[in-house]
Order: sequence, then C-alpha cells, then structure tokens
Amino acid sequence: LPEFDTLAESYAARGYHTAAFTDGGPFNDNWALGQGFELHDNAYEGVEAKVDKLLGHLDETADDARPRLLFLHTYEVHQPFLPPVDVLARFRSDPDYDGIVRERELELRAMIAKRGTEGALRAKHLVEDSDQYTAADVAYLWDLYVAGVAHTDHELGRLFDGLRERGLYDELYVVVTSDHGEEFGEHGSFGHSQLHPETLRVPLILRPPAGAPDDWRGRVVEERVGHVDLHATLLEVADAPATQSTGRSLFEGLRSGDFEQRAVFAETASGFNLGSAGRGFYGLDRAA
Repeated sequence: LPEFDTLAESYAARGYHTAAFTDGGPFNDNWALGQGFELHDNAYEGVEAKVDKLLGHLDETADDARPRLLFLHTYEVHQPFLPPVDVLARFRSDPDYDGIVRERELELRAMIAKRGTEGALRAKHLVEDSDQYTAADVAYLWDLYVAGVAHTDHELGRLFDGLRERGLYDELYVVVTSDHGEEFGEHGSFGHSQLHPETLRVPLILRPPAGAPDDWRGRVVEERVGHVDLHATLLEVADAPATQSTGRSLFEGLRSGDFEQRAVFAETASGFNLGSAGRGFYGLDRAA
C-alpha cells in the first residue's frame, strides 16, 4: 500500500534496521502490516518461539551498527486460551474441575497435537454455547487466561534478560501493549466483540532507555490515551515526520506534566462480520 507510510517505513527511512516476529493472523500479506520491515517472520508458533527467533536474529546481526526497530507479536493470551500444561497446573483454582470448558480444551490440544497449529484457528471453540456456562465453567476459563498471561510474562522476562545479556536493554525504548482485552460474561458475552471497559482498557507500558528524566520512571498516567498516540510517540523517538499520524506523542505530556484529556475512538467490526442489522454505520459498533 504505497499510499500509506507505516511506522517501519518511517524508521527505515531514518536508517534503522527493522525486524518483526509475528504470530500470524492479520500480519499476513493481505493486510500489508509488514510493509517496511527488512525482515518479517510471520507464522503461528507461540511466544517462546518468537522470543527465540528475535534473540537469534540479534546474534546473527550483531555486527550491524544501525539502530533497531524490533517488533514482537504473540497470540499467546488470546482465544483459545491454551497455556502450557505445566503452567496451567499452577493456576487451576479447582484441580478437580472436568466440565465442558476442560473437555473443549483437551479437544483442541489433541487437534493441535495431530494437525499442528492449524487447529488453533478454532478460536471460539472454548466459548461456544457460553450462555449455558456455570460459575465453575467460567472460573476454569479464567484460569486458562491467567495462566496464559503468566506464561507470556515469563517469556517477556526471558526476552528482557536476553537484551541485557547483549548490552541492548538500557539503550532501547521498550513498549508493551495489547490490542484488546477480554470479557468473561460481564456483559453477556465472552471474548472481545463488544466495546466495554473490559475490552478497551489495555496495558500500555513505556520504558525509556537509560538517561531519561527520573520523574518519567514509575509514572502512572491516569488520563486517557490511545494506540494512535503510541504511533506518534514512536515517530518522535526516531525523529521522523508525522506525515499521517493523528495521535499525540506521549512525550509531550511527560515533558509538560499535563496530558490533555480528549475522546479516544474505538471500533469493532463484530456486527459487520456477523451480518447483524442496526449496529451502527455499515454494521460497525463505535465508541468514543
């Protein structure tokens, strides 16, 4: 899509080496989200494999003196929630639970063992007929989710340790975020197809490199910001022109101490995808 300048293209134009390690989904060629990355490794493999590949890439390109833009994406904490069995064992609130969610979990694990990660595409299998779930069913689904969060947290720790071992951690801006949260029946739904706080409020952690002002560290921003602001923020890191960005750099607020409150726009295409009528313009749900 030559009419759009991606973040990776902006960084590449400033002399950065750009590499992305993504877990499939919308990062395939149809969406052009890999546009601008010098290296784009895209396959559904899980967070462990992605961390291994990113660290291996750093070793293979250790002689490359260019600054880096590194992007790691994982579906680890996403439907279907299938954390490693040993991690799940630590988070089961009821070790004896053997209800419908457990049955479906085992079906998916068997499918993946037989057919590979192709089986993981049945993302909603764990929540089919969820309107009939008992409290125990929901509790086990939550256990699966929390175990996935813990596993991902561990793997990010392994990534950061690897960056430290290579002398890179203190030189990098590190950003951790997610594109959506999850509902667990709070509004009559499971998943992320509705615009409620459970789906809209996501982590956004920005860790500046060594030398950043001390009052930036540990700062919790209570005002509302959005992912569009993250794009503007990272453009400022590379001193790149914001040709198409509509967000505001978070550094503006950090420098001034004032984050101007404004509306943040959100949209879900679930109504369109389901063919539902009367759900906003062209079947899209929107919120601000």
